[in-house]
Order: sequence, then C-alpha cells, then structure tokens
Amino acid sequence: MKLSRAIFHTNDGFHITIYKTEDNWFVQVLTGKANAIHVESREYQSYKSALSFIKRKYIDKLKINRRWTNEEDEYLDNHFGSKSNKDLASVLNRTERAIASRASILNLKKNKAVYALFKKDQFLAQGSVKELASELYVSESTIQSHIYNKDRNKVYGVRVD
Repeated sequence: MKLSRAIFHTNDGFHITIYKTEDNWFVQVLTGKANAIHVESREYQSYKSALSFIKRKYIDKLKINRRWTNEEDEYLDNHFGSKSNKDLASVLNRTERAIASRASILNLKKNKAVYALFKKDQFLAQGSVKELASELYVSESTIQSHIYNKDRNKVYGVRVD
C-alpha cells in the first residue's frame, strides 16, 4: 500500500493529517494533547477536495494561505516596530515568517534602539549603536561595551527609546 501524507498543525493544538491509500484520500483530525483524542476522519476522492474541507472547517485555526485583512495590516503597521515577530505571530495567528514577509511588502521597519552615552554626568552623544560609533570614531563593539558598562565614573550608555 503506497502512502502519501501532508500534516498541518493549528494554533489551538489540532493535528490534521491528509494521507493517501491506493484509491482514496483520508483526513484525520486529532487533538494535540499527550493522549490524542480522535476528532474526525473523512474520505475523499482527491487531495484537493480533502484540503478544501480542511480549509473550510479549520481555516481560522490554520496558519496557511490566508489573505491579509486591512485590520491585520493596520495592526502590523502600528505594532511592528515595538513588538517581536513572535508576539505579532501569536496575536495575528500567523507564522513568524509570514509576519516578516508581510512587513517587507508593507515596507515596515523595526525601531532601532536609541542610546545616550555619558561620561560621568556629561552627555556625549545619542543614537543607534552604528550612529554612535560613526560619530565618536570608534567601533560598534566599543559602543556596545560602553552601553553595558554600569560604572558611572566611566563612559556608559542608557537606552532612551
């Protein structure tokens, strides 16, 4: 018996398997708990009809092939700079890769961390690590070592964003 298979996982713990025997395609849905509970099985004439069933019944739970809504785009636009892709993926029920891809399409950029450098209590400069290194004519690793330096009698950095 020749078997072909496709497996999908949903956010709320369902494991969906489409597999083929010689004549038919079967869909099996299980819960993702340790003692998996069989939810349902169905038989189909083609892979396409089996996948269509899954999309119809579980589309809100699957992270595949969903069109982006205006509300999702707006949420991404408002939060991309301040939240991690992992957090955004969880909120929007998308993969981290989908978040990164959509952000690229929308030309969204992550906020760069902004630091202020001080020597004792005297302000030296403010900007990203790269900007500070360029402005002070030192390497980025030197700037980073100052940022993590907690000795207030030497050069130290404070994140200001």
